[in-house]
Amino acid sequence: MRADYNVLNWRSDGPIDEREIVRKYQSGGFDGLFLRVSGSARLDSLDLLPSLPDLKYLEIEGNVADDSRAFEIPGLRELVLLTKGQVAIPAVQQGSLEVLAIDDRVCEIDLSGFPALARLTLWSSGRRDLEFLENSPWISSFKLEGVGQVMDLRGLESCTRLAELEILEARIESLSPLRDLQELRRCWLIGGGESMQAAPLDFDSVSVLGSLEELRVTYGGEALSVAPLLNIGSLRDLRLRGTRIVAGDSYLLRELPESVRVVGPDE
Repeated sequence: MRADYNVLNWRSDGPIDEREIVRKYQSGGFDGLFLRVSGSARLDSLDLLPSLPDLKYLEIEGNVADDSRAFEIPGLRELVLLTKGQVAIPAVQQGSLEVLAIDDRVCEIDLSGFPALARLTLWSSGRRDLEFLENSPWISSFKLEGVGQVMDLRGLESCTRLAELEILEARIESLSPLRDLQELRRCWLIGGGESMQAAPLDFDSVSVLGSLEELRVTYGGEALSVAPLLNIGSLRDLRLRGTRIVAGDSYLLRELPESVRVVGPDE
């Protein structure tokens, strides 16, 4: 929950009095709502939201059958939905939303109506590729928590403003979609599961990134060689724990400057 908004904190583990939530919000001068629905509590929809004036921050945890109304609130800047919702994101034009963090859904995601969106997080995602990002090239930060799959990063090449990338609990098929992301500063690829890539990762694709400061490819299956990493002059932090280097040339990491923090594959 964010501290830079005046947030109404409402928790319920039984019947939810939506009128009381609206009354409390309207009388308290709030511009944010944190709603936790637990126990036997359940919301069929979020139809109460239009009654909350000047809502800028919204975070909901718990069982909501249809959370689509949350995407339609004018002026909303940050939206966090831990609802396990599977209703499609509506095709709306919402020009204020800057931060979106949601449980992923199996349906297609279209973010073309959110031109201000800078930070995107998907939890519990079983996606095999990121092609949906092709219509949202303005994103500067992307985080995905997988479920142990091997993921194709195809789609990320469109996000030329991307500065931060974090993939958790998934192994990466190839690094080639990252080759042209010259604003990328932090790249964390934290593997999970037992599945292996069809071919070892090739660090050549990230060796040309002139802004890259942090690179973590841990428990990431296999990589061909560490030699290309010596060409990243901006590097400050490199971690490869648990990733097998096929060429067996991890000793080359000793040639990196002392200013670079290094955690090798066997450390």
